[in-house]
Amino acid sequence: MNKDKIAPEERTHIDVLHADHMAWFKQLDFYKDELVVLTNRLAEVSMKNSSVEERQGVEQFQNRFIREREVIDILEHDIKLHENKIVKEVEENPLAATKSYHTYHSGLADRMTTMEKLFADLRVEFNQFLTKWM
Repeated sequence: MNKDKIAPEERTHIDVLHADHMAWFKQLDFYKDELVVLTNRLAEVSMKNSSVEERQGVEQFQNRFIREREVIDILEHDIKLHENKIVKEVEENPLAATKSYHTYHSGLADRMTTMEKLFADLRVEFNQFLTKWM
């Protein structure tokens, strides 16, 4: 895409893109750590209860935690690809890369926002499950 043809609301500088990437990596690390905590709590519930309903809930949350980890891994990969693209641009032409506008990564930003919302919803549902079975 011709960088001169980027709509003003979709333009940003390379340092903003990089800062977003670094912030997102930290957020994703936090979510990975939180998944470990949630998984440990789930194991506690599993050891204390043995009803069919509880076992179904445990299995359901195990699957959701696995899927959430996959989503995090895919996001990390895609962010890393975008970061590598930026690095390549800077290496090829440092002055132009840092002085010109770049297309904002709205797709990645939207995916991060969606993941954060879904993770928050998962946390609320899991806490309700814990309240019922702990």
